[in-house]
Amino acid sequence: MNPEANPAQNHTAQLVAGVAGAAICLPLSNSGTTGFNWELELPSGVTRVADVASDVLGDKPSDASKGISEVTGQTKRLGDGPNYQLYVQADAGSYLIIARLVRAWDKAHPISVMQIQLEVK
Repeated sequence: MNPEANPAQNHTAQLVAGVAGAAICLPLSNSGTTGFNWELELPSGVTRVADVASDVLGDKPSDASKGISEVTGQTKRLGDGPNYQLYVQADAGSYLIIARLVRAWDKAHPISVMQIQLEVK
């Protein structure tokens, strides 16, 4: 799908910087409880790495030993699912990643399309 096909669903490109060979956090998160997940169209030289539950780990590895309310300032409620931050790894260079927010059974109709300009040094 061409990201220009439906401008109403598009966001302006977001710039993300990272270091070659390191995990780079994208400005997206998945929460399977909604039925929608981000699917990434990755160019050659970029690979997706394991997602991390951001509301469990917090911003730093040391946050993993803290309670969720200490890390996020919020308490989880019964039935809340985790939010997973999306990560990629890449060689040095400039890349354009296309992200589509879709349901697994309806990938042809994303509710949102985002372009991410990835700059890796």
